[in-house]
Amino acid sequence: MATAKHKPLLTNKQMKNRMVWARAHKNWTLEEWGTVVWSDESRFEVSIGDTRSRVIRTKSEAFNTDCLRTKVKFPVSIMVWGSMSSSSVGRPYFADGGRKRGFQQDGAPCHSARMVKVCMTENGLETLP
Repeated sequence: MATAKHKPLLTNKQMKNRMVWARAHKNWTLEEWGTVVWSDESRFEVSIGDTRSRVIRTKSEAFNTDCLRTKVKFPVSIMVWGSMSSSSVGRPYFADGGRKRGFQQDGAPCHSARMVKVCMTENGLETLP
């Protein structure tokens, strides 16, 4: 028996939007893709007990301290964001003589926050449709 894999839950609208976007960009050249900045984020928890421990025990030993793993109710965590393009890795701004860049993001609601829009405007970035 295996553990079920995680898969993002997508609405029909999100699936349709992704298909429309993919079809609109399927014939892009390497030069066109070279103008795109890709980004993603990940949350990392900084706490003890993040791993899944397995123990061999009897039913009556379920709450023995040797058979428990610790759990932090509100673990300290950090969100890490990164970006890359065909020519660089790092922050989403470029000082290469004003080359126009398109910013590709996954459509997560946090990417449409006002401060993100301000940052993109300040750095001359446009989101790809």
